[in-house]
Amino acid sequence: MKHVTFAVLILAALAGCAGPSDASAPLFQLGEPHYAQLAGETEYLDPVSGVTLLFAEGGQGELVTAEILDAPQRPFAGGRGWFIDYKGPGPVRARIPVAEGEEPGLYAHGVHPGAIDDGLDADSRWVPVAGDSLEAPVEFELPLADGDGGSLAPLNPILRSAAAPSRGSNHRGFEYFWINRLTPEATDASRRTAVRAERLASVGHWLEALPEPLRTRAQQEIDGRLALRQFDDGNYYIGFTRRPALGNSTTPMIGLQLNADATTVAHEVGHYMTHVLAGDEAYLTIENLAPDENHGLGVIHAGRTTVTEDYAYFSEFFLTGAVGSGDPTLPRTVLHGVDPAAADLPSAEGFGAVLLASLVRSEPTTIGLVSKVDEPVPVVGASFGEVLALYAAGASTIDALRDEVERFLGSRGESGKLPAMAERLGWTYRVRGRLIDEMGLPLSGAKIDAVSRVGATEYGMGAKNQARSDSDGYFQLARAFPGNALLKVEAAGQTTELPVTIAWGEPTHKVVDLGDLYVGEVQLDAFIYCAAEFHYVPEFVGDDPGYSFHIEVNPRSSGSWSGLSFHREWSDNLHADVFEEGSLTLRAGSNGAVLDSVEGFAQMRYEYQEGPPIEFHELEAHDLPLLERKPNEVVFGVTGPDACEHVTTAKRSATAGSVTHAISGFSCDVDSSLTVSCVSD
Repeated sequence: MKHVTFAVLILAALAGCAGPSDASAPLFQLGEPHYAQLAGETEYLDPVSGVTLLFAEGGQGELVTAEILDAPQRPFAGGRGWFIDYKGPGPVRARIPVAEGEEPGLYAHGVHPGAIDDGLDADSRWVPVAGDSLEAPVEFELPLADGDGGSLAPLNPILRSAAAPSRGSNHRGFEYFWINRLTPEATDASRRTAVRAERLASVGHWLEALPEPLRTRAQQEIDGRLALRQFDDGNYYIGFTRRPALGNSTTPMIGLQLNADATTVAHEVGHYMTHVLAGDEAYLTIENLAPDENHGLGVIHAGRTTVTEDYAYFSEFFLTGAVGSGDPTLPRTVLHGVDPAAADLPSAEGFGAVLLASLVRSEPTTIGLVSKVDEPVPVVGASFGEVLALYAAGASTIDALRDEVERFLGSRGESGKLPAMAERLGWTYRVRGRLIDEMGLPLSGAKIDAVSRVGATEYGMGAKNQARSDSDGYFQLARAFPGNALLKVEAAGQTTELPVTIAWGEPTHKVVDLGDLYVGEVQLDAFIYCAAEFHYVPEFVGDDPGYSFHIEVNPRSSGSWSGLSFHREWSDNLHADVFEEGSLTLRAGSNGAVLDSVEGFAQMRYEYQEGPPIEFHELEAHDLPLLERKPNEVVFGVTGPDACEHVTTAKRSATAGSVTHAISGFSCDVDSSLTVSCVSD
C-alpha cells in the first residue's frame, strides 16, 4: 500500500557544532526480524522494542521490526536500536513507557535537508524526534520512510546501508530509530544537569534584560507553547517539525552536548530566544534563509541573505562578553581576514552581530576593520535589553536588520550616527569622481577627504585616505561612508563641502562612481527661481493619504536680494476664476552650505457659484543642508524621517461648506522630504 511521508524534521541553522562526519554510508547490523500482519489495530505492542505503536486510521498491512545489533555513532552508550518498516496508511505514533525519574529520547538516523547546524546537512546522522509532552508517558510521531527502498523480506542478520537520498531531493523519512532513557543514576546525568542549569540560567538572563511588556510575553511563550525539550546528541536548535502533507508544527528542541561550554549554550539559546521573540512566521523565514553550506565567522553568504547566526553570536556577546574569542565592539577581532574591497562585507557571517554590538559600545573609539587602528566612532550607549528587543522585529536579512537599527536610532534622534558607525565596522566604499569648477572645467590638485558629521562632531578617515584630483579632475578614495555624507574639498585655499549619497544596498567591493561634482561658491543672487516642497504624513484620519506642500517664487515676478536674504512677493492672475498670493523668504548660511530658514505662505482661492472653498498653506523650516550643487542649480533639503526635525511649523486648512480639515501636527517617514531648489534664469 502507498505510504505517505508524514513528518520531516528540518534542523534550524545553528553554528558552533562538530565538524563534518565521514561521508561514506554507515552500516547497520540487524537482528532477526519480527513480522506482524495488522488488520485494523489501533494499538500494537511491538515485542522487539517494547514500544506501543498507535495507528490513527487503524493499522493495515505488514509491519516489520528488528533490533539494531550494531550501529554507527550511537547517540548514547545505553538504550536500544530499532528498525521499522510499515507501508500502511495514516500517521503512526510511538508511545514509550517511562519509569519514574527517567527521561526518554527518540532519535532517527538519516539526512535532513536544510540541516546546517554543524555542517552535516549532506550526511546521515542521528537526529532527535520531538515528543508531544514533557511528562510521561511520551508519544512521538514517527517520521517513517515511504517504503520505496524495498522490503526486508527475506531478512536475515545482514549489513544494510543507511545511505539517504542526495542533497536537494525530497525527504523520504526514516527506518532506523534509537530509544534512550536517561536516569538520575546514569553516568552522564550530572553533566547533563549542569548543562541544563546553564541553559536555564542563560534564558533567565535574557528575560531579566528584556524590557516590559516584551519580557512578560516571552515568559509566557517559554512557559507555554515554546517550552523546550533538551537533547544531548549535538549542539543545535530545532524550531519546527515539517510535514509535507500536513504542514509545519512548532516543536522547539535544543541540543546541547554534555561537554557544551557557556559559549555554546549562549549560542543555541540565542537561536531559541530569536524564535521566542520573533514568533513562528518570522523565525520560519529566518530559519529558511539560514546558510545551507559551511558557515562560520567571516564566511561570505552572497546577497546579504541571512542573519540567522548573527542573532546567536550576539547572544554569545550578551551572555559571555565575547563572540568566540573576539570582542564584537572591536570588529577586527571578529571579522579579521574579511576585506570589504574583495567581497561584500555586510554579507559576512558575524557582521550583523558586530552591527548590533556597536549599539552598546561605550567607548568613543574602536579598531577600524579596514584601518586596523583606533578610530573615533559615535557612541549610542544602548542597553543590552534595548538591543535584544530588536529581535522581535524578525529581520531576516542584513539589510532588513540595518533598517531596524536605523529605526531604533531614529527613535532616539540619533539616526545620523549610523554612517560613521557602520563604516568603522567595514561597511565602507571605494568611490571615484571628477571635480569641476563653475565654468565646467576640471579642477586639478584639489585635496579630497570623506567625512561624516554628527552634530558638531566630524568623523573623517585620516590622512592616509585622502586623495588629490589629477589634471583632468578625477580622483579616487579608498574609503567613503555609506548613506548620506560629505566630501571635503580643499582647493585654492578654500574648503568646500560636497554632499554625497551612497546607497546602502551597493556591495562594498563595487567602486561607486559619483560622476561630476561641482566645486565653487554658491552665488544665491544669481538664482531667480526658487521653490520649496514638503512631503509629510498629516496626523489626522481621513481619505487623504498624505499631503504635499508646495510653494514657489514665480519667475515672472520681481524681487531683490539683501545680503544673504532673498524676499519675493507675487500676485498673479493665472486664470479668470483663480488667483494666488503669498511670499517666500530664504536665508542662507555664510558658507552657502546651510539654508538657515525657509518661511512660506500661500493662499489659493477657487471661485465657485455655491461659495469659495479656501485652502491655506504655511511652512517654516530651518537649517537645511546642501544636497546638490551645480553651475545652474542649488538644492537644499533633507529626506526621510529626519525631514520633520527641520520643520518648525506646517499647516494646511480647508473650508468647504461646513466641513473643515486642519492639520495641527505632522510626522515624517521614509517617503518624506523637504527640499528648496533654486535655479538660474
